[in-house]
Amino acid sequence: MRDAAVHPSGIRKNQKWIKQVLFALTPSLALFIALNILAHGEVKQVLLNRFILFNGYYEKTDLPDLDFVWQPNLRGKWHEYFAIKIDTNEQGFRSRPFSPRENALRIMLLGDSIAFGVFIDREFILSNRIEVKLKEQNLDAQVFNLGMPAYDMAHYAAAYRQYSNSLDPNIVLLQMEAGDFDAPPFYTIPSKYIEIFPLAIWLYERYVLSREPDQYHFRINGLRFFHEMVSDCRKNGRRLIILFFPYLDKDFQPGDDMKVVIDSGVEYIDVQQLFSQVSQNHVVFRARPNDTIHPNSGGMEIVASAVAKRIAD
Repeated sequence: MRDAAVHPSGIRKNQKWIKQVLFALTPSLALFIALNILAHGEVKQVLLNRFILFNGYYEKTDLPDLDFVWQPNLRGKWHEYFAIKIDTNEQGFRSRPFSPRENALRIMLLGDSIAFGVFIDREFILSNRIEVKLKEQNLDAQVFNLGMPAYDMAHYAAAYRQYSNSLDPNIVLLQMEAGDFDAPPFYTIPSKYIEIFPLAIWLYERYVLSREPDQYHFRINGLRFFHEMVSDCRKNGRRLIILFFPYLDKDFQPGDDMKVVIDSGVEYIDVQQLFSQVSQNHVVFRARPNDTIHPNSGGMEIVASAVAKRIAD
């Protein structure tokens, strides 16, 4: 039996229908692509402030309130953006091992990317320079660095709660800057999703942020975490020293956050004053020309010297 021939008019009708569908879908497809391109740029701006990417550097933890640390047990892993090699201990901090108590002065350093030492080689980060400066004062000290990029007051308190008993420090150094009392929650997103579903991630961000309470609520939490640490240090006989870092800008004013520190009655070192004693132009202390947050190794040396002098006195 012969196959039935397809009539040319039927082929033309099918082709016409396909063209009509494609013509109707083209604007929608173009709009979808454009929105994804825009979302890809916008989503990264929000991610810088409130969302942590698991991209081979950060690692999620199961510790209470300590959402993330750096990837643990690294040995000289190159970080392209920071342009440094990073070593981390078993707990995921850029620190000496968290060893049991020895016959040495034990210091816990809490902080964010400044304490972590972004853009700075290991030998010049704040914790290591404090150790060296104390040794010059004939003090044998171990400084445990719990600084982590993106940490704020909530994370400082969580790190303190998690490790203060096991490390049993004589001294707690809290590195902070203006804005750290505002402690909003962080959210985590695997970085591969940003590239694949940027528009969906942007919509997710909008949804999450729209359900949050106002900034005042975050500040109340940040102040509570701060006073909890102050109270616990006093209770356990630990000396607490605040290292209040400025933004490296000529117009910087510490505002209410410095007043909170002063009113708490805790020892503090005003890093802005330290830098001003060397140069009124704080731009010279920037780790990168346009970075108003992170001091370079010269700035760290100034702070480490002041800390060692304060402890030795």
